[in-house]
Amino acid sequence: MAAIGPAAALLFARILAGADYPEQAVRAGIGLIRLAATHGTDRLGQACQAALEAKVGSYRYVQRWLAAPPVTSADPAGAGEHANLRGPSYYH
Repeated sequence: MAAIGPAAALLFARILAGADYPEQAVRAGIGLIRLAATHGTDRLGQACQAALEAKVGSYRYVQRWLAAPPVTSADPAGAGEHANLRGPSYYH
């Protein structure tokens, strides 16, 4: 599990500790390895880190995090000038 990242190893340990049956945790670990092959270890590490920060110990959280589109930051300058701006004379 350490081959796909330290965050994934910590998440797997959390899943293993919370599982009623060890077989369920092993299946989740296999799923994490499969997600690493599909999405890459860097992106899986980000998803596992997000799960650890949210104090969530589930494979499903990581799977849904990876399926969601990446969040991009908005333009800090705002909308800027464009044709739809009404201007100060519109309200007077």
